[in-house]
Amino acid sequence: MNRILVVGSPGAGKSTLSRTLREKLNIDLYYLDCLFWCENWVKRDNDDFDNRLKEILNKDKWIIDGNYERTLEIRIERATDIIFLDIDTDICLESVRKRSGKKREDLPSYLDEKLDDDFIEFIKDYPLKGRKKFFELKEKYPNKNYYIFKTREEAYDFIDNLNY
Repeated sequence: MNRILVVGSPGAGKSTLSRTLREKLNIDLYYLDCLFWCENWVKRDNDDFDNRLKEILNKDKWIIDGNYERTLEIRIERATDIIFLDIDTDICLESVRKRSGKKREDLPSYLDEKLDDDFIEFIKDYPLKGRKKFFELKEKYPNKNYYIFKTREEAYDFIDNLNY
């Protein structure tokens, strides 16, 4: 595992899992939210975001945490291993509510997570949109190592059994 992509709905546990992988594998971790968001929840220009992402993708080893459907395909193309947390929507919603207002490593330090109606709808729509896109790309790029977990416990059992 050299170039690891971790995707799934907000609240699925991507960031926590990514940090665990970073500690176990000693590979640099990059959060797409930190690349994308500027102060006051201003979105970074797509060209600037893409250039920053390409710098990371060109490295020999990385863990990338985040969805960002627009760039999912180029990340899957470059990844050696893709972890998809296919966690139930209700669990994701509960997790997002619990973490709301807390400082997190996976968001720029100048932002607090916004828990607004748009974000809740994004999570509710993820199974029909984001999940669907992931499985379409999985068919397009079948020669990758895919790990799909329905529960967080499955994902952590997998990590515990990695031999590094």
